[in-house]
Amino acid sequence: MDGTNLAVVAIRPSPRVVHGPLGQRDFASLAVWIELNEAALIDYWNGTVSTLEFGARLRRLGEATKN
Repeated sequence: MDGTNLAVVAIRPSPRVVHGPLGQRDFASLAVWIELNEAALIDYWNGTVSTLEFGARLRRLGEATKN
């Protein structure tokens, strides 16, 4: 990881770059991924799921559904 090349992205109320460089194409993909995983991200941030459960809940871009 290069600390001089990081972007901070907020996920609520909608995905947006808060600080740092992030190309439009990369942001577009990230925004879709955030929307796909918003519930898991919020639950992890709030401490209501473990790291293992969080990882299991994450969905990849292009996934329609995951049990």
